[in-house]
Amino acid sequence: MNNLKLMARFLSQGWRRRVDRGGPVFVTLFVTSRCNSRCGHCFYLDTMLERKGHGELSRAELEQVARSMPPFTKLLISGGEPFIREDLPQICEAFYRHNHVGQFTIPTNAWFVDRVADGSAWLADRCPDAFVQIQISIDGVGEDHDRVRKTPGNFDRLVETVRRLRIAQETRPNLDVIFNFTLTAYTIDHVEPICKFLDEELKTKQLHMNMVRGLPHELQTLEVTPAQHAAAVETISRYFGSGRTEQDWQSRTYGRLFAARKAFTMRRIHGVAGEQETPYVPCKAGLLNVVIQEQGDVQACEILDRPLGNLRDVDLDFMKIWDGSKLRQFREEILANRCTCTHETNTSTNFYFSLSSYARFARHIIAPPS
Repeated sequence: MNNLKLMARFLSQGWRRRVDRGGPVFVTLFVTSRCNSRCGHCFYLDTMLERKGHGELSRAELEQVARSMPPFTKLLISGGEPFIREDLPQICEAFYRHNHVGQFTIPTNAWFVDRVADGSAWLADRCPDAFVQIQISIDGVGEDHDRVRKTPGNFDRLVETVRRLRIAQETRPNLDVIFNFTLTAYTIDHVEPICKFLDEELKTKQLHMNMVRGLPHELQTLEVTPAQHAAAVETISRYFGSGRTEQDWQSRTYGRLFAARKAFTMRRIHGVAGEQETPYVPCKAGLLNVVIQEQGDVQACEILDRPLGNLRDVDLDFMKIWDGSKLRQFREEILANRCTCTHETNTSTNFYFSLSSYARFARHIIAPPS
């Protein structure tokens, strides 16, 4: 499956599910609350320190959950550090078998070099019709990165992990490596050095930028002005806005459209964050997106922390929660309140399944903002 076929499947499935409400097309699965990093911007750090991994759904339980779910296209793994679980590749493979997942996105701090490199290669081999996208977190270059993450030596492990993944990619066209950066008060000055390092040293073609999510462990990380956010967006677009790729014409076409879509949505997020007037797009949380927490709670939205039920209370049958009255009530409320946020996953799904977004995107392509 190439990128264009994957996108066609995602769009076809999503537009159908908008009508029949038959299940999500984008699932965020928290697999652990454990992590060896101690990032100040982490919204989950206090929870991780409290839970210490207790009560996580087992591999067998997650396989049963997968059996209860309809097919869906995209699975985003979250945590904690996902690769702290040695059974992570097997968990993902279960969703490939039962739900025909077409894209796995797995963020990692790249500390566990062997697990990331070997586990990603194993998953790509076992899931030949799916893309395995490893999303490596980077918050600075060298000691700047280690200081933000409070893990000395992490940057060197990151570089070694990338080297190992690049070797694995040589024989696995469905394995991809991209990078993720979180803009905080601690990392504002790191944007240009990160872009330069990724472009010149690691030869990457993508850098995703996130904003601080929820309530971070260190509140001062939130102190980013709209002007600083706009400058970061422009810097990243300058380095990675072309969707650079040396692959076939389909990949080049997809890459350029994807890069343009990223720039478009980053500017929308910037507008929402800066409390500028932005066109309203109805949120698809609880209609096309869903979140499963590592202890079994199901949420329509990661930002609005409102569990709809726990999988262990319904015999690990996901559809009993999906078809329940709490989800219908949640959907009615967010539509009535015209809920809008800066959550990247929701913003992306909202874009793909809103006709008004396509019209604005076309104008963005024809006459991009200066």
